[in-house]
Amino acid sequence: MMDIFKSVTDYWDSIDVIYNPGLESSSFVAYSDCKDIEIPLGLKTLLAVANGMGLNTEYDTEGFRFYSLKETYIIHNTKLIAFADYLHESWVYGINDDGVYLIYEGIDKAKKKMGEGGG
Repeated sequence: MMDIFKSVTDYWDSIDVIYNPGLESSSFVAYSDCKDIEIPLGLKTLLAVANGMGLNTEYDTEGFRFYSLKETYIIHNTKLIAFADYLHESWVYGINDDGVYLIYEGIDKAKKKMGEGGG
């Protein structure tokens, strides 16, 4: 799985996308303890390679942005961790142990629909 994410960062390098260095496992433990949710293996692996894109306004040429661990949030009542978006939050990607989910309504509408007030 690490090879897949390494190919993502190689692609980002080729198109000059700025991204943060990967995280140590201690960051995941602290997050899980604070948020009372276990980070799925796929997200841990991605964040170990690259902790999101460098600036919260950084997108790749296709319109995707991956969040740093600090930018992720739990979508209320779903146990989904929002970890990426497409076209300035038109679509939001959430992950849990069952897989990756696409939320079409964007962050603000998804939070409102699911009863979540803040990030």
